[in-house]
Amino acid sequence: MQSSTRHQIQQVLFVLLGIAIPTSIAVTNILLGSLAICWLLEGGFNRKIKYIRSSSWLIAIFLLIILYLLGLLWGENHHNVLWQFQRLLLLLVFPVLITINLEQNTIRSAVFGFLAINFVSAALAILINNNIIYDLGSYVSFIKSDWETAAFIKYNYHNVLLSLAFLLATYIVIEIKTRYKYLFVLFIIAYTISIFTERGRAGQVLFNLFSLFYIIYYNKRNIIKLLSFIILLFSFQLLIYETTTVYKDRFDAASNIIKNKGSRGKGKIDDIRY
Repeated sequence: MQSSTRHQIQQVLFVLLGIAIPTSIAVTNILLGSLAICWLLEGGFNRKIKYIRSSSWLIAIFLLIILYLLGLLWGENHHNVLWQFQRLLLLLVFPVLITINLEQNTIRSAVFGFLAINFVSAALAILINNNIIYDLGSYVSFIKSDWETAAFIKYNYHNVLLSLAFLLATYIVIEIKTRYKYLFVLFIIAYTISIFTERGRAGQVLFNLFSLFYIIYYNKRNIIKLLSFIILLFSFQLLIYETTTVYKDRFDAASNIIKNKGSRGKGKIDDIRY
């Protein structure tokens, strides 16, 4: 395969990846595998290894992998070794993606595709949760029709992806000059509503961590603004807690597990996440 053809295929695959991640895990896996094959065929491994060694956050990825491997030596974690290795392999995608020769237009298109499809996913989940439409599995057979599916994918993956979309969209609104700023604000509102009307606690925790990070990072030199935004964030949490049954139930359940040192009640197994 000629280098120019392979280069164009990489650009198309990466844009498709941005669209596929919020909608289909199976298609995402196929695209990631295809990008990995292109990465291998591309060669230039000395340059890639040199770049990886010079990047502190990529080194942190490998340290995280080592931490996971060490974690398998304790407790009952080794019983889930196959499950763990599947996730470790996913972490190895980052060094591949960061060393692929991607054009700026490709990255912009992929990011916008990711944010736009997450907005569609959030909007559909909101409509489903408010009984305005049926779950998507009622209309198309290739989407699961069960209580675990938010819009396209399982609710916990849905919420984690929305929190990542929130992180990216907020960064764009704050840092990047664009005529579509109000569109990204609309995206952020939809992400937030969907995150706190689904049961995925991981996405809710990530949303709060990302928000707190942005508040501290952009207001660390202005104590009044810093405290005001932190109070606003906690007030928002209280409002959501008092007005949203789903968030209240998940928050109370997690609080009870912490208070009971991991116990979920009589006759139930302890919560491993404690």
